[in-house]
Formats: sequence, C-alpha cells, structure tokens
Amino acid sequence: MLIRQDGETVWAWNERLKAQTAARDLEQRYGLYQVGPVDHTSHRRPTAAEQNKSHRQGRTEIPRNKLRREVRTAAAAAV
Repeated sequence: MLIRQDGETVWAWNERLKAQTAARDLEQRYGLYQVGPVDHTSHRRPTAAEQNKSHRQGRTEIPRNKLRREVRTAAAAAV
C-alpha cells in the first residue's frame, strides 16, 4: 500500500500507463530511441488453452498466428 507524505492512501491504478506516457515524453524531448506503442496493439503470446487445443487438433501452428501471417502476406502483396 502506498501512503503520501500527508497520510493519504495513493490509488496507483493504471500507474504503468502513466509512467509509459512520461517515458514517451522524455524520449521525444531528448531525442532518444522510441519504443513501441502503449495502446495494447502488439502481438499477444498464445495462451495455454490455445496451445493445448492446437495440440489436440494436431495443428502445427496456432490459428491466430497463422491468420496473422496470412494477413501480413496478403497486405504485402496488395497494391
């Protein structure tokens, strides 16, 4: 639990996103390397349930990963 100097409890919900926003500001201000977006659009790792289901069905690849690969291929080939 976090307590301020005046004795109030600090609500630290979503603190990670606030820290990431501050880091982005510093990256831009000082010309540092900028990391990926914070909007949760990055690749998610397959869950254990997805892996187990693919294994049970005898698939070599998780369907979500296969779809992602096929869409990227189609997007690269599109004009």
